[in-house]
Amino acid sequence: MKKKLIYLLFPLLIFCSINNEDKPKSNPINNVVDWSESDRDLVNLINKYRLELNLSEFEPNMDLHNLCISRLEKMKLNGNISHNGIGEIFKEVHNKGYSNASELLAYGYSSNISVLNAWKNSEQHNKKIIVKGDFYVGVHVLEYDKKKYYILLTAEK
Repeated sequence: MKKKLIYLLFPLLIFCSINNEDKPKSNPINNVVDWSESDRDLVNLINKYRLELNLSEFEPNMDLHNLCISRLEKMKLNGNISHNGIGEIFKEVHNKGYSNASELLAYGYSSNISVLNAWKNSEQHNKKIIVKGDFYVGVHVLEYDKKKYYILLTAEK
C-alpha cells in the first residue's frame, strides 16, 4: 500500500513543482551541472550586467556550450585564437534551430570580470552582449599554457 501511495504522490509533486508560478525564479545557470564553476561565473556576471540594463538574462544552453568547448579545443590545437571558421559554427547553430548567432573571443585576461570589462569597453563586443530579445548562451573558459581563453556564443530562441 505504501509503495502505491508513493507512486501516486510522486507525479503529483513533480506536477505541482513544475507549475507553481508563485515561486521566485532561480538563476538558471545554477542548475547547470555540466558547466565549470568559471563558466557559470562568467554567465552570471554577464547576466548581472544585462539585468542592470533592464535586459532579459541569457539562458544557458548545452548545445551552445558544447560548441564553445569544441571550438576552443580546435583553436588550442591549431595554436590560433581567431574568428576563422565561424561560418561553420553559425551553420551548426542554424541547423540546431537557432538564429542570429554571435561569437565573442578573448585570451590572456586573468579573470572573468576583466574579460567582461574588456568586452563592455569594446563597442562592437558590447553590442553583442546587450542585444535585446531572448537569447541562449554558451560559454567556455579554458586555461592552457598559463593563459585563459574565453568564448561566448549567443543565439536567438
